[in-house]
Amino acid sequence: IKLWAQIIQVAVTAWPKICADYATKLFALWERRLDLRDAARRFHEENQRLSGGDGLLNKRRLAKLWTDKPLDPASRDPLEVIPPLFVLRSMQGFGYASAGRAEELNRTIARLYEDNPDPGPYRGIAFIGEAIQVMHSGRWQALARGSRDTRSWFEAHIDSVGVMPAYLWKNYAWSLHFYILEQAMTGKPLDMTTFKKCASLCKQRDYPDIRWFLEASPCLRGALLGDRQEMQKHYDLLIYMLRKMGNPRMAESRLPMWVAPYWLQRREKEQADAVCTKLEFWREKLPHDVWMRQYALTCRAWYLGEWGKRPEATTAFEVALAAARELSGYRLLPQLLCAYARHHLAGATADAARALAQEAVDIATAPESENRWDQVVALRVQAASTGGEEGA
Repeated sequence: IKLWAQIIQVAVTAWPKICADYATKLFALWERRLDLRDAARRFHEENQRLSGGDGLLNKRRLAKLWTDKPLDPASRDPLEVIPPLFVLRSMQGFGYASAGRAEELNRTIARLYEDNPDPGPYRGIAFIGEAIQVMHSGRWQALARGSRDTRSWFEAHIDSVGVMPAYLWKNYAWSLHFYILEQAMTGKPLDMTTFKKCASLCKQRDYPDIRWFLEASPCLRGALLGDRQEMQKHYDLLIYMLRKMGNPRMAESRLPMWVAPYWLQRREKEQADAVCTKLEFWREKLPHDVWMRQYALTCRAWYLGEWGKRPEATTAFEVALAAARELSGYRLLPQLLCAYARHHLAGATADAARALAQEAVDIATAPESENRWDQVVALRVQAASTGGEEGA
């Protein structure tokens, strides 16, 4: 158990498939030794009992309940087993979400929510476990709401109890990051107070991985908005931080996902081709990563729509769009639709272009997936498809 738990913790941001697979083995073993649902219930009953009491001794017992403890593979005590189990199940969800394994993710996170019905840090880490899937799916309202709620649950606990296991502090930092990331990906101004709070927590507790992803938010926002100065400043910093961390696989593979639209929408051919090639490299390197495959297909189709031969581009768009429609949401779908619509306009097939542009507008303006950047691009393409000027 201890070895498998260590593998899960190491693999969560480097080898998501290994993380998720070892977690499955670990929980199956634990289930044979202990009724985990009953253990979760007993943990929460004890937490509620201590939280409702007064006196110094009661407060010490409550703090002890939330204090870091080494994992004891032989323990059958719910108060010792359940806290690391919740954390490891969240990591399993993180692994599934990173690889786009939606069905397994949904089962894992549903169980974590069931075991943590009341607001608090452990219900919060259920959201952290699915946040990557929510983000890649383009469910912006869910990402904003989930990160906001999770953050508030952590901060309420810190104010009242003041003690948490180390990995819960890390999940608190992730909640601040996802709060900022939603703003970056939808073109909103960044909440710099929260940004600095997260950066300070990362420095204080030594979370270079979260610090890197946090720094990626202003880079991403600059890339989406076409702000060359903002994007380049943060991009150079991200490359420097990657090298300093030893080029961890998760961060290194995600960077081209974030910045590819920048060079594609600016029509910088050489840079666009280079970033598409990087995505295709990672697609081959990470064959189980559904998201990487989709970003590689999308960006190459977009590139071919700008510079490729028409039949080749049409095929690439059809393949990318078919793959995107198999997903339960995809954040770059509006951009893929708009790129394909422009391709149809260049070929004088206005009816197809109008249908694609309308779908992009519908997604970009729907409450759950509303996104300012997508709206601007989709409305311009829609105008062009109806005889207006795209830049108007």
